[in-house]
Amino acid sequence: MTTIPNFIGATVAVVAALPATFNAAGYAALTWTGVIGQLVQFGELGDQSSDISVTTLLGRTLHTNGALDGGEIAFTYVFVAADAGQVILRAQSNTNTGVSLRVTDPDGTVAYAAGVVANVRDPERVDGAYKGQSGVFRINTAAVRV
Repeated sequence: MTTIPNFIGATVAVVAALPATFNAAGYAALTWTGVIGQLVQFGELGDQSSDISVTTLLGRTLHTNGALDGGEIAFTYVFVAADAGQVILRAQSNTNTGVSLRVTDPDGTVAYAAGVVANVRDPERVDGAYKGQSGVFRINTAAVRV
């Protein structure tokens, strides 16, 4: 029977700095002290391209790929006041300070990207809800997978 890979045990680390070069060596040279503890959810990582389409008089629409966009990566975590990664996210939210992130999967695969943090907020306070926060990374670089 084949084991199905999953993301249980994945970690995401952040640093309020950008690498000297946006490649594996540049990201690896950063000091990664901000692993985000109690992470509940971390969204999709990778570029999407815009669609450039043209409809010809032959009645066929043709497509080509346009500009690349890393988009927004949503995240949610259980609030821990002194957690190093969470402190970075809260401090950098809506500041336009460049932040780098490192995603490490349980199989050892690593992906890096950089952008800005936005919209770190508390959830609605209702019966049955836990104390957490959510926000987004707005990605400004290609993902680098190593």
